[in-house]
Amino acid sequence: MRRERELRGVALSDISKITKIKLNLLQALEEDRLNILPGEFFIRGMIRAYAKCIGLDEDQALNLYTHSVQQKEQDRAHEKRKRETPILRSRKPNTLLIVAAAVVVLAVSLLIILGFAQKKGPARARVEQEPKVSAPAAVPEVVPSAPPTTTATTPAAVPAPQTEVKPAGLSLLVSFQQETWIQVWADGAPVLDQLKQPGESVSLTCQKEFVLNTGNAGGFTYTLNGQPGKPLGASGGVIKNVRITLDNYREFLGAR
Repeated sequence: MRRERELRGVALSDISKITKIKLNLLQALEEDRLNILPGEFFIRGMIRAYAKCIGLDEDQALNLYTHSVQQKEQDRAHEKRKRETPILRSRKPNTLLIVAAAVVVLAVSLLIILGFAQKKGPARARVEQEPKVSAPAAVPEVVPSAPPTTTATTPAAVPAPQTEVKPAGLSLLVSFQQETWIQVWADGAPVLDQLKQPGESVSLTCQKEFVLNTGNAGGFTYTLNGQPGKPLGASGGVIKNVRITLDNYREFLGAR
């Protein structure tokens, strides 16, 4: 196509202006660099426009392009078969090597069998030549005397440890000596959220746990199930999420 264009004295830039195809794409078409072109449909359209612009038969140009593409595919397939043929040949088994390997394996097996037979023969001969040993004389049986009788003492019974029984619930009695804000949750529900004054008290119960929040940890005393509780903090101390349960309530008991 480039030869036909040059024979007619047409510049490639003129074809680009007439066909509205970029110059670099027309250059790729002339140089047979089809891999950078957008696709088969676009290539055929370029060939038609190019041929029409320089006065060539469009169908003839397309037929030449199709023949060229088919020829290249056949050449690539032929080259691929040539590259694969030596690999396939190299994978064929060598009959001579297989026979040689079989002979070596057979010879080694015979040597092992002969060596085993030679070791077994002398061993059998040594067994036959060994003198027979007569049975030892009978030894009179000695009857042991009865051991002295002893009186076994039965150890004193050890009392079983007593298991701690959990209470059925918790009772909390809080007595206030200072002005104190306190919040108490019983089994997940709020039961107290007040500012208490000195001299006031409150009694609460739950089945599983109490959770306490207070702004004056030293402003009150309390009892758990009737037993005095340990101080929770100093006067004016803020404490949050003090959790008292059936499992740990004994940790809060003790004389104030």
